[in-house]
Amino acid sequence: WSQWLGVKHSLFVSSGSTANLLLVAAIKEKYNLKDGDKVIVPCMTWVTNISPVFQMGLQPIFCDIDKKTFSFNLTHLKKLNKEHPDIKAVFVSHLFGISADIDLYKEILQNAIFIEDVCESHGATYKGKKCGTLSEGSTFSFYFGHHMTTVEGGFVCTNDDELFNENET
Repeated sequence: WSQWLGVKHSLFVSSGSTANLLLVAAIKEKYNLKDGDKVIVPCMTWVTNISPVFQMGLQPIFCDIDKKTFSFNLTHLKKLNKEHPDIKAVFVSHLFGISADIDLYKEILQNAIFIEDVCESHGATYKGKKCGTLSEGSTFSFYFGHHMTTVEGGFVCTNDDELFNENET
């Protein structure tokens, strides 16, 4: 999987939900995020992207979506950045095989940590790179309703040795 995706590390887990929880937990640990720190999430996503934010004591900040890409609405994202200058992380979902414009989001939220959920976009690319390689870490799900399935299971993926080792503890 790592070779196909183009990352150094992939950890196979029981589900995409578990992958999301482990990634958020590892990000919180590595970057010493505190309870109540803010994480931007899209308003159109799965509960399994929001639940780990709550479970880890972080505060989700919901961003409206663009109706064409199903990813963040840029006007609302800019507004949230002004209203919440203390955003610590952004959880990007690549929905329905459509890659999110993550470089533009990084320009808007220059000090935030970015992570990706790619459960519905296996193999999707963004500027010649596979989704799941564009941030600190990414998650994949192989639930039977997704594009690629093993009936169950998921992956946490990263190029960051320290972040990967946070998942192992």
